[in-house]
Amino acid sequence: MTMQRTMKLYRLPEAPKTSGLRPMTVKDVPAVHRLLKEYLSLFNLVPVMSPEEVQHWLLPQENIIDTYVVENTDGKLTDLLSFYTLPSTIMNH
Repeated sequence: MTMQRTMKLYRLPEAPKTSGLRPMTVKDVPAVHRLLKEYLSLFNLVPVMSPEEVQHWLLPQENIIDTYVVENTDGKLTDLLSFYTLPSTIMNH
């Protein structure tokens, strides 16, 4: 497959389909901590994180971690997603 074909297949839309999706900020830490704690309560064995740990591990850092939250029309956070960035230069080591 050519690079041009690959880029066409995996191109992202210009705008997200989920309304209210935005990058996490420091002011979101208490709400993100609450969301994470509520979700993890569904499982028997989970990590217990303080708000400071949530800020340390999930607050976006360029080229390291990206975290997004979904804010509804009332200003309440309803969802979050987070992922680590792995630069392609690491793949060759």
